[in-house]
Amino acid sequence: MMMTMPKLPDFLPLLTPLFKKQLTEARNLRRRQLDCLVPLVRARREFLRDSSKKMVGGVEMMSGPGEAYVDSLFDLEPPGRGKRPGEEELVTLCSEVMSAGTDTSATALEWAMMHLVLDPTVQERLYDEVVAKVGTTARITEADVEAMPYLQAVVKETFRRHPPSHFVLSHAATRDTELGGYRVPADASVEFYTAWVTENPETWPDPEAWRPERFLEGGEGFDTDITGTRALRMMPFGAGRRICPAATLGVLHIQLMLANMVREFRWVPPAGEGPPDPTETFAFTVVMKNSLRAAIVERATG
Repeated sequence: MMMTMPKLPDFLPLLTPLFKKQLTEARNLRRRQLDCLVPLVRARREFLRDSSKKMVGGVEMMSGPGEAYVDSLFDLEPPGRGKRPGEEELVTLCSEVMSAGTDTSATALEWAMMHLVLDPTVQERLYDEVVAKVGTTARITEADVEAMPYLQAVVKETFRRHPPSHFVLSHAATRDTELGGYRVPADASVEFYTAWVTENPETWPDPEAWRPERFLEGGEGFDTDITGTRALRMMPFGAGRRICPAATLGVLHIQLMLANMVREFRWVPPAGEGPPDPTETFAFTVVMKNSLRAAIVERATG
């Protein structure tokens, strides 16, 4: 959270002394991250020099040369920089992939399942769509989920109500401009609060309600896509040229997981427990304060 949320001292440096404890914690966290990952980066670099070794510095290499993400970064020279990424930059880039590539999808899936537990009618409608398309035993493919409008609506509504973060990653103004009567100078840090878009009642009637039908034909969100290319009504992955490069892949993973989980099992509150608690809290992403607990009932396949 300390590394992903905008911080008041970034905008009012005069207040920095008041946040000394938080800044110290952030520095300590960064130091621990470097202590953990820099040796792995060095071991990987050494392995690329001599790939005959499978154990380097006590680290077993599980993938061949060129198969790991970090391999593509060692010789990278971004235009205009004139130098390759240093070890700390490599750690940051790899950490972003590991965190943003797993936490966001897992969190979105948990939120979606929470709503399906709370609303069995929606869950059964989704089940009916999946079974009508692929049956009860066939493998569900990418082409299959692309032909499931209700599944897509469930995922979109989940991202609308529960974007991975309340803020997209920080941006900067590339030139002096004016917005809403305010002057925004070049290089100013720009933060986008996603709720201003996803909870706007002028765009989304009854915005607090989780209602996938709003993304079906005839609904107010029918022509909305999560990338904002057609209409900027939600931006769970950011927008524009700096949008998350794996947004399409992440959504596909969630759709495939959700379709399989609902087809194989019926999800209900555990016996003797009340409905799931929708209270949220912030970690790396916006997560459930109390993790989802659900009982699963195997569906008949005959």
